[in-house]
Amino acid sequence: MTLPTSLRALSRAASAALLALLAAVAPAAAGTDAPARTGAVRVDAVEAELVAQDAALVPGRTARIGLRLRHDPHWHTYWRNPGDSGLPTQLELTLPPGFEAGSIEWPAPQRLFIPPLANYGYEGELVLPLVLRVPAALEGTRVRIGAKASWLMCRDICIPGEAALALELPVQRDGPVAGSAHATLFDEALRRLPQGSVPARVRVDGEMLSIGLPGPVATAEFFPYRAGLVRNDEPQVLYATQGDGAGVRLPVRLSHAGARQAREGGAALAATAEGVVVVDGQPRE
Repeated sequence: MTLPTSLRALSRAASAALLALLAAVAPAAAGTDAPARTGAVRVDAVEAELVAQDAALVPGRTARIGLRLRHDPHWHTYWRNPGDSGLPTQLELTLPPGFEAGSIEWPAPQRLFIPPLANYGYEGELVLPLVLRVPAALEGTRVRIGAKASWLMCRDICIPGEAALALELPVQRDGPVAGSAHATLFDEALRRLPQGSVPARVRVDGEMLSIGLPGPVATAEFFPYRAGLVRNDEPQVLYATQGDGAGVRLPVRLSHAGARQAREGGAALAATAEGVVVVDGQPRE
C-alpha cells in the first residue's frame, strides 16, 4: 500500500518521536550506571563488546578499537543516518591520559524495509571501528579503556539498549603485533568503509536526484548522510547512458524538502548528494 505524502510524513515523524521517547525513558538490561566490565554484555536482542583489532598496543602508534554488536536473527541497529526512523548507535570512551580517539567509522549499511518505512542499519555481527592514538610516552604493561555504548535495536518492536564496557590490552614495545580474535570483523568493517571518492555527475530533475557514474557498473545503491532529504523506501534502479557521459545513471527520489534544497544548486545540491554510493559492492563517497 502506498500512503499519501502527508500520511507518509506523519508516519515518519511519529515513528521517530516514539523511538526517541523510548530511548530516553526505557530502562536497559545492562545500564551504563553498572560498573564497566570486559567481555561481551548481553542486552535483550544484542550482544555488545568493546574490542580491538590487534592483540596489544604499541607506544606511539595508532590502533583500531571498536564496538562489536551481534544481533539476534531479524533484529537490527542503525547507521549514522537511521533513515525514516531509529537512532544511530553512540559510543563514549573513557581513555587513559595521553590517548586520543576519533569518531566511529561507519561501514556502509543495508536498507531495512519495515513498510511503509525504510531504514539504514546493520544485522548479524559487525564492528563499528574507530582510530585510537597511543601516546609514545606510555608507561606500564597494560591499558584499560572504558566505554558507554547506547543503541536502538528493532524488529517488530524497538528496544533501547545501553551498556558499560571495558577493554584491557597489554603494551608491546617491540616485535610484530598479532591480530586479535576479532581481527576478521575489523577487516570486514574496513572493507565496507568508503574507499575514496567516485567521479559522479549530479543533477536534479524535479524530485529526482540523478547520480551519473562512469561505467561499466552492474549494481549501485546510494545511502545519504543527511536525514529527511530522500525517499528512503523508493527503488533505486540503474539506467545505462550514452554519448560523452557513457556509463550509468542512478535516479534517487527526493523528499519535498530534499527537492527544494537541491534546486538551489551549488553547495545545497552537493549537500543533498553527500553520502555513500556502493558501486559493485565497493563503497565510495
